[in-house]
Amino acid sequence: MHLKLGKSKRSSADTFRQVYLDITGKYLKPDEITDVLGIEPDSSCQRGDPYGKNKKARQGYWSLEGRPDGARLETQIKNIVKKIGPVKAQLRRVIKTKNVEQACLQIAVEPPDWAVVAEYYFDAEMLNIFTSLGIGIGFSLRIPGKLGEGLTEKESPKAKKKRR
Repeated sequence: MHLKLGKSKRSSADTFRQVYLDITGKYLKPDEITDVLGIEPDSSCQRGDPYGKNKKARQGYWSLEGRPDGARLETQIKNIVKKIGPVKAQLRRVIKTKNVEQACLQIAVEPPDWAVVAEYYFDAEMLNIFTSLGIGIGFSLRIPGKLGEGLTEKESPKAKKKRR
């Protein structure tokens, strides 16, 4: 992975980088996944578990983080591969049989606010480890400086007409 800036300068100065493997499902029981894989998740919950202020989870999830946050994306992906490598067959079976609605390797990045272009490369063999198990790949690119700012709704053509 590299960040391309202006005239082909390269840096990995992203403001934020995080990779995690998420397995989710409305009726997913994370303890069953832990038992089958023999891997403790970094976070998990079952539908109905309390979270936040007076809220209950709408679905179950089981999650492994690439750790440490901020490490290079390849490093975080490799950390997850090391954890799941010995149990690939069991993981494939879990995804097919344990109320799993989605299994996804999530990659989230926020380039530095001075970046004009952000370009990321992921090795096909590395990603194939996940896709061959039925795990999708998600990529989130955060807009620098916009996290925490209120997003305004785009004004509809009808609303524009009313204003005139």
